[in-house]
Amino acid sequence: MYDDEGSPIEEPEQITGWVDWGWNSRLLHESRNYVRPYVTLSEDDPDLYGEIRDAFNLLPGGPTSEGSRGTYYAADTYSTIDGDNCDFSYALHFTCKYLGPKGWVEEPWEPDMSKVAANA
Repeated sequence: MYDDEGSPIEEPEQITGWVDWGWNSRLLHESRNYVRPYVTLSEDDPDLYGEIRDAFNLLPGGPTSEGSRGTYYAADTYSTIDGDNCDFSYALHFTCKYLGPKGWVEEPWEPDMSKVAANA
C-alpha cells in the first residue's frame, strides 16, 4: 500500500492468540491449552446462564455481532503509554464437550439468548 505521495505505508502488525479473562484481556497466549475456559458448567447447571451473561459482560462493550453458531465478536482500542493505539478484536466461542464413541468431542454450542437476558 502507498499513500497519496507514493510512499509505502507500513502495514499494522497483526498478532493472534488466546486470552485468559481471569488474568489479562490483552495478554495473548499461543494456544488455547494455555488458558482456562471462562464458563465450564454443564448444560443442566442452574448457574450456567448467569456465567454466560458474565462472559458477555467481559467483552468490551458487550458482544457487537454474532458469527457462526456459538461465536460472538467484540472490539476494543487500547492506548499504550507511548500514545500508540492497539485495536483488539475478540471472539468468544461456546462449545459443548462430550464423550462420544471415539473419545472426547467438542462441538459449537449456541446459548439460548432469552435465558441469558433473563439473567441480566
